[in-house]
Amino acid sequence: LEKRSIPSCYSKSSVKLTYYWIPKEGDKDMNNKGKSITLSGSKTKKLKDKNGKKIAKVAKTTYDKFQMEGTGLLKSGTMVNLGSGGKSVFMKVDRKKAPYGLGSNSKALVPW
Repeated sequence: LEKRSIPSCYSKSSVKLTYYWIPKEGDKDMNNKGKSITLSGSKTKKLKDKNGKKIAKVAKTTYDKFQMEGTGLLKSGTMVNLGSGGKSVFMKVDRKKAPYGLGSNSKALVPW
């Protein structure tokens, strides 16, 4: 196990540490107003790739949350990220290469 420490650039009090949140289809979550919601319901929204091909159908609450966070985990275990082309384009993520999703420039997110 590799021992890690927080880089010195984070020792200043003005820096806030953040984390990545991956919403999961079917789980409890919160909307943008802090209201508790469940990411389930009637599957009326299609997650589509850049070619318009359907990846999955999900509930509106799930779709909205995946758009807001930029990533999400389907009940099937498939992870999706927003793709290039706006907030209505998604892409499947290879979880062997990027188990925590993709960040900027399609780089795999790595927990510190």
